[in-house]
Amino acid sequence: MRVFVLSTGRSGTTTFTHACNHITNFTAGHETRARFIGPERLNYPDNHIEIDNRLSWFLGRLDQAFGDAPYFVHLTREPAEVAASLARRMNNPVSISAGHKTSILMNAPYDDLEICLDLTETMLTNIEHFLRGKTKVMHVRLENIEEDFSRFWDWIGAEGDKAAALAEWRIRYNDSENRHGMIPTPVPETELSELRQKVRALSDENRKLRSKVSSGRVESRHHEQELARLRDAMEMQAAQHRTELEALEGRLAAAERSRQKHIEERDAFIRYADELERVCRRILASGSWKVMGPYRVAMRTLKSLVLRRRVAPNRLPSRPVLGALDGKPRKAKQPSPAQALEDKLWGGFSRSALQDLDILRSDPKRSPKDRSDAAFRLARWHSVHGNFDEALKEIKASQSLNPSSARGPRRVIPEALLLCRLGRVEEARSLIEAADVAFDPTVRLILANTWNPAVSGDTRTAESERKVLDHVNSIYETFGLSPIEKRDHGAPLSIDNIRGVAGTSVDAREKVTVIMPVFNARDTIVTAMTSIAEQSWSNLEVLVVDDASTDDSAEVIADFCSRDQRFRLIRGKENVGSYVCRNLALEVATGDLVTVHDSDDWSHPDKIRCQVEALRSNPAPYNLAMWVRTTTELAFFGNAHTLRELVRPDHSSGLFPRETFRRFGAWDAVRVSADTELYWRIERLLGNEKRMMRRRQVLPECPLAFGRIRDSSLTQSAATRATTIYHGMRREYRDAADCWHAQLGEIEDPNPAARRKPFFPVPSSIVAGSAPGPVVSTLLIADWNAPEMTDARIGHLKRLAALGSTGLLHYPRYESDVAEPLDHDVRRVAWANDIRVIVPGESVRATNVIILAARVFEHALDRFPTIAYERLFVVAGSLNRDPSRGEPDRPDLVRARRHLVEFFGGEGDWFSSLDEVLRMIEEESAPSLDSTNASSPGRR
Repeated sequence: MRVFVLSTGRSGTTTFTHACNHITNFTAGHETRARFIGPERLNYPDNHIEIDNRLSWFLGRLDQAFGDAPYFVHLTREPAEVAASLARRMNNPVSISAGHKTSILMNAPYDDLEICLDLTETMLTNIEHFLRGKTKVMHVRLENIEEDFSRFWDWIGAEGDKAAALAEWRIRYNDSENRHGMIPTPVPETELSELRQKVRALSDENRKLRSKVSSGRVESRHHEQELARLRDAMEMQAAQHRTELEALEGRLAAAERSRQKHIEERDAFIRYADELERVCRRILASGSWKVMGPYRVAMRTLKSLVLRRRVAPNRLPSRPVLGALDGKPRKAKQPSPAQALEDKLWGGFSRSALQDLDILRSDPKRSPKDRSDAAFRLARWHSVHGNFDEALKEIKASQSLNPSSARGPRRVIPEALLLCRLGRVEEARSLIEAADVAFDPTVRLILANTWNPAVSGDTRTAESERKVLDHVNSIYETFGLSPIEKRDHGAPLSIDNIRGVAGTSVDAREKVTVIMPVFNARDTIVTAMTSIAEQSWSNLEVLVVDDASTDDSAEVIADFCSRDQRFRLIRGKENVGSYVCRNLALEVATGDLVTVHDSDDWSHPDKIRCQVEALRSNPAPYNLAMWVRTTTELAFFGNAHTLRELVRPDHSSGLFPRETFRRFGAWDAVRVSADTELYWRIERLLGNEKRMMRRRQVLPECPLAFGRIRDSSLTQSAATRATTIYHGMRREYRDAADCWHAQLGEIEDPNPAARRKPFFPVPSSIVAGSAPGPVVSTLLIADWNAPEMTDARIGHLKRLAALGSTGLLHYPRYESDVAEPLDHDVRRVAWANDIRVIVPGESVRATNVIILAARVFEHALDRFPTIAYERLFVVAGSLNRDPSRGEPDRPDLVRARRHLVEFFGGEGDWFSSLDEVLRMIEEESAPSLDSTNASSPGRR
């Protein structure tokens, strides 16, 4: 594919070349073969952009050599401006204008401007005649260059740094005026709107004047007077430019002073840190520290024997890396190639990312580390989707591709876990025993799996169950907790048939309120309530909130409450979700501390005691316990996404002082992820990063609770399953929470239990009592994080919002960072204008669907919303084809059209610009855009 840029010259060709040099899939050059003759003159390579105004003399040979195959760009500028620029170069004997005057016109008796007007008109006529009948032609005007160059970029399918290319047009290259002494101004565009209006007015007057001169309608004396007036005006303009430049230089100096202040503060911090380090080193070098050395060694040895893991000696921490001087967070470490592809894999592009990961793993030119990493991430994907044979193959491939990375005893965990999934328990056990793994809770749980009859199918049930309990109890013994045993020795081992061995009583001064929401949990609620009733922390108030269950859960709860006066049933009138149920219970809670418990989980008898004692010794707004996900038969397989750590934080185990809710607010009134939002909100209001919640964990490696794996739970169901935190409902909720937290001030809530509505706009499907799916007049689909999504596009959002209900769907480009959340500015504009953010997996009705850039559909998006619509508009710019000429689509557009048909049932109507679509919608009557019309049945 070749691209030829034809022009008269003096039309921005040099700048056009600089801009095209930012394109990575084309070469570009300016007059690259101007010094050749014969066939070599037009021997341009493929995938090349040639910018050469001298091609106007070779148009016949150009047509003979290439015909209609290339893409032709006609770069134009106002003819009077071109002629004036050519005239300023007339004194250069090798210029085209000088050659036209002396050689072509044989020194005809006309002034330079008239000769250059004749040259300009001649070249324009030649180019326009040549382009007649050509099918791939774009006209680019220098006066509208940024918008036209952006269309040109999309037209040829350019790849690279588009923003940098557009920035080149703000620099004046090969400027004839600059060569005569004028100073280019570096004033930013945003501060020159009034200035540009004046410049355009002067340019219009100049064009009119030169047009009059060229037609002979003014006398030369009048011409000189007008030129003198224009020259004075341009000098005034230059003076204004210099004033603006001085103001900017002042601002730059102020910024430099601020930067120096930051450097001084940083240096002061470094000096303080150095002094602390010197003091610590003096202590470590002191005689008393050395005398106590044998005692410290003995204590470390004793702790290692008790804890069955190595205890590291005390040493100075490593020096932290300072952040940026402006206070912004340091740039995140660039992900590995496999990590970047895994982000796309879980972030909505599994079709394309699976292929690319497979290519990366199989590419012999890539490093062993990258190939091994790709295989491991493929294994995790297959494991989550139940393809355990494939996952095991990938794990073994990962180890064989990079054996050095498979060192260490924990390397066996993924393979052993997958072997257990496949029922090959003896292989898993042999693998772990051969690796001689030191004490590790995850390894102990996998060993328990290898003896579990539900995993192995072992007929020696009693002996096998005893070994399962032995491995689990080895964890509790290490942490000084009471062991567990079967409640009914005649029944099979299960989460419903275990209990803790009675331990010592504790000083339970503080009352703890335990809130337990319940919905249709008649088969599991007794296990959950019994595990709370048997807690070693006996000073409890347990509020069990029935969320309008449709089974007999309420009757089962009422019977249990009648036998333990610490338990109380609260009946809900309508189904509102577990988090609103928690807020309802807060209204009547009387405990000093508040914790929560799910209706299908089991807690170790020392769980609440450990959490309360942790708050006693380390006061905090909350803390968390750890858990492990398990089947009912106590097969420990952990969360869906893990292959290395089975013991994970239990977000539904928070223990809070009552004051926390008054200071930071209660749970958000949604159906999913409100635990995480509450922890992030607390850390934000405390001035911490959200990862601070990791430091709130109690006994980080000990599972104080067992979370039952059930297909009907919110973490397992398709719409809200745990993996939607990467792409789908939970991801949208967390991204929206991040946006709200970023502008959050202080929350003082005297009655946090009254929370019944979400803090910020969320998908309707996770709010109790909401409609099943949104209905909008217009749905806009685009990559809203793309650099080209400027303020103009945000203006289009506001423009459409004024006409009727509007929704937007974020469809990121596959090449971008798909893990990046929706731009906060776009989200805030949506919130301010009541624009619905549509989520993958939702169902939506819309009168009009507008796709702002067809190319985003080149890669198919997972969980694409089900959209019922009446009209589909696709903005393709100059990428649109002309079917009447049989012009083929480029491969990316072929894929985009195929996915449009897959998602919408058709390709829709294609337009060259969004303005055309908006004008069409605005011309229609307002009633046709309201929600009533949008709710009529449409196509899929």
